[in-house]
Amino acid sequence: MDTRKQNRSIMRLYVLPIAVCILLALVIWLSVMRIGYTERFDDIPITVSGVDERFDLKASNTVSDVEFRGNRKSFSAVQKKDIRAYADLSALKEPGIYEVALTFSCPAAIELEEPIYFTVELVAK
Repeated sequence: MDTRKQNRSIMRLYVLPIAVCILLALVIWLSVMRIGYTERFDDIPITVSGVDERFDLKASNTVSDVEFRGNRKSFSAVQKKDIRAYADLSALKEPGIYEVALTFSCPAAIELEEPIYFTVELVAK
């Protein structure tokens, strides 16, 4: 009988720490898989639209580097060729140098880490 009681008290002694460790491991795994992952894509071509016919366009860059945030599983389906960058210049009606926010499209459930701006100069023809 004493051996059974000893075994039970040893089991009780170890069950709580083991349960806490398993729970902590699960919480860490969920946080890494769901929110803590970013991935960078370099040299994404920028498509420019809405340039007024009265202007020539001088762009600082024709490609952009971008970083997205999401869960790791979402990135498994994303390839560089799936990402598109757009600059809409239709609101620009005067010559000058402008910083235009780029719009990105991507097939997966990921978010832009921070806004990316595109420098353009509109020069009268």
